[in-house]
Amino acid sequence: MRSSLVLAAFSATILASSFARAQDPSTLAQQRFLRGLALFDARQFAPALEEFRGSYQLRASPNSRLYVARALRELQRLPEAVTEYETCVQEAREHAQTDARYRETQRAAEQELQSLAPRVGRVLVTLVNGPRQVGVRIGATLIPSAGLSLPIAVAPGPVAITAEAVGSAPVSATVTVPAGVTVPVSLTFAADAQQRQDEVIGTSGSTLAPTSADNTSIGGWVLRGRSPLRYVMFASWGVGVAGMLTFAGAGAAATNTFTGLRMRCGSRMCPPSEQGAVDSGRTLQTVANVSLVVGIVGLVAGATLLFVGPRTERAASAPAATAVALGPDGVTLSGVFK
Repeated sequence: MRSSLVLAAFSATILASSFARAQDPSTLAQQRFLRGLALFDARQFAPALEEFRGSYQLRASPNSRLYVARALRELQRLPEAVTEYETCVQEAREHAQTDARYRETQRAAEQELQSLAPRVGRVLVTLVNGPRQVGVRIGATLIPSAGLSLPIAVAPGPVAITAEAVGSAPVSATVTVPAGVTVPVSLTFAADAQQRQDEVIGTSGSTLAPTSADNTSIGGWVLRGRSPLRYVMFASWGVGVAGMLTFAGAGAAATNTFTGLRMRCGSRMCPPSEQGAVDSGRTLQTVANVSLVVGIVGLVAGATLLFVGPRTERAASAPAATAVALGPDGVTLSGVFK
């Protein structure tokens, strides 16, 4: 029976290690990237885009972002594609400082961006008397106030822009944006907009800007930050593996202790002098059992967060830049304009 316990502990440890390796984000990212390439070559650009974005979520590689841009270009979603290309150039340049292989990715993104950028326009929104908490929609896309100092790529033609803030009526404008041109747009709130917002927030306790605008993506930008749930996921796996290792160690120690007692006491009851060894064996057995439960719970919790939890949330901190892109999970600011 004790030998079976040791075998079970060893098997559980191997299983836990294999599980951790199988869920390695880099491995999963490579698998999704290769699936995306196959779909892209088959000209199935929409599902290919999802695979490339999924790959980038698992591992923030400029190569995945380059193919996100290419898929968007093939789908004629040109403003999104331009923003992805611009960020790809920046990320590839950063990666090339430590890995020269990314220089080719940077060159490819620069060349493809050069031919695509003149086909989109840009708007540069300025808020006059804008309160601290404000949401701006360009078309159907919600732009956070932190991104409003940057030219935002749009499809040429009429573009509707609306700013909304708690305590104030919406302010809107419609402008015609030619291809290759940046059009400045100024939206003016009442002079007391901030005071009105403070009064409303003080009454309701709300600290959120309006959320009536939908979250339509203009770039699918991902992994410029880490979701807190991701850290919880990896911590759960760490606890699970640690629990399995503790189970193995404590189980083996308990087995050795009881084997020694059996050899010294035989089939008769052990004398009082062996009570310390008996207590030690029972304690080790309890630790092993508890560790097994903790290990299983940790691994299951990590797997659950991987498959059903939110993938990412984006950090608002980004390098000084002149472009903004929104995705289903957050914002990335990047790129340089001349």
